[in-house]
Amino acid sequence: MILPVSKIFDCISGNSEITENNIYNSVISDIDKYTVLSSALDEDTQMGMISLSEIDTEKGIFEDNIGILVSRNGKAGQMSFIEKGKYIINDHAYILTIKEDAYDVLRLGKVDFIKWFIIKHQPLVNQYSTKNDNATWNKTSFFKFAQIEIPTKSEIKSYCKIFDKLQKFKNGISSQIKLIDNVLIKKLTYESKSIEHIKINQILDYISRNDILSEEGLYNYDRTKSKKSIKVLSGSIDNIYYGEISDTDNDIHTLKNSQCLHIVTRGKSGRLTYLPKGNYATNTNAFLIYLIHVSKNDLGIKNEIDEEYYLKFLKIYLEPTFIEISSKSDVGVFPLTNVFDNMELPKFVLNNEIKSVVDKYYKILEIKKMLEIQLSKVYQLEEKEILN
Repeated sequence: MILPVSKIFDCISGNSEITENNIYNSVISDIDKYTVLSSALDEDTQMGMISLSEIDTEKGIFEDNIGILVSRNGKAGQMSFIEKGKYIINDHAYILTIKEDAYDVLRLGKVDFIKWFIIKHQPLVNQYSTKNDNATWNKTSFFKFAQIEIPTKSEIKSYCKIFDKLQKFKNGISSQIKLIDNVLIKKLTYESKSIEHIKINQILDYISRNDILSEEGLYNYDRTKSKKSIKVLSGSIDNIYYGEISDTDNDIHTLKNSQCLHIVTRGKSGRLTYLPKGNYATNTNAFLIYLIHVSKNDLGIKNEIDEEYYLKFLKIYLEPTFIEISSKSDVGVFPLTNVFDNMELPKFVLNNEIKSVVDKYYKILEIKKMLEIQLSKVYQLEEKEILN
């Protein structure tokens, strides 16, 4: 029997009032405490907790039921299983629930049917997602056109076994990644009495963002002026490279032939990434931080390898503080100018102990990247028809 999905599922839309700033400032009450859900990827699903009294509407509430979380954008169309609980979703996701009057038609267990649907029909759901950089899942078209064949109990059983195995594998990898993240984001401790403190602007400077390098601006940019190019960086920490421009435009803020730290100033504000020697510019969501030349000898930096170690060490030392500063900002934007004008830090001089810290940190980071690759492969597997 083939049925349209509109006969089987209801859909709950997200609440646009749920933002990171709202969650951060929420006064949590145990009585009306709800978990905030966003995208359908396990790593990013839970944004935090919020009290219903903190928001004006009850849109997006889901409780005392199981369902399917579907990402509206980003990893558009990706599905994940929602256990019973008290949830509210922001406007980056939808929740599919089985209609009450569909049970008589399905004659199948609710949990098993949802597991089967996620594994069997991830490719179908993906068909209703756009494929561009701003991918969006089209809920309206999905409910208007999508149809599925109701499975037998034996088919349900086979798919549920696959679901449980994949879920166990994903949860295991995700928990290891979270443990590593907890280690990587810890603040470094040091004996401060014997270390001179200096203003951050005595050793570092920054290159401003370029509002003109939006997606549209970059698309229309003339790349024929020069054979040399400038790498344009976004405000992402996953897909940092945004495009390229020629190096002849004097109106663009650039850093040339230098190592640096890339800092996200909006979204995941305060995150730092080390970048090797190159020519760089950023769009409106990031800045570039680099070492002032006159300060290098004073910091024990004798060559480019030393400079790499020092910048990587500053990434480790500064990132937890930068993230904390961003979280306290009214709009979640990193206040870079204020930080450079006022913040002090210890005047670390490069030595073998600092190099050892850097080596250990980046070895752990490599392990995390390997785990993320394995997790990505599982998601890629889920996007295909696993059983014929």
